[in-house]
Amino acid sequence: MAETPDGIVLQGSLEIVSLVGTVSANGCHQHICVSKNNGATKGGHLLEGNVIFTTAERIIGESQSPIFTREKDKSTGWNELKIESK
Repeated sequence: MAETPDGIVLQGSLEIVSLVGTVSANGCHQHICVSKNNGATKGGHLLEGNVIFTTAERIIGESQSPIFTREKDKSTGWNELKIESK
């Protein structure tokens, strides 16, 4: 969740309903949305240390052309995505 540097811990059985972001040699940046059995959803940054109960089905597309890095934005102070061509 935005401006929650330590994240939050969700307990119980959750289903991944969306997972998008970048995966590169320079690091990963993923956004996840999960739902409870009553349909209530939570979303935000996927942080390290998450445990998958059964399986997580993912399809990852590969591209050799763009290079994904992060660069500190002077106006916001956040490490923003920078995409460069090879």
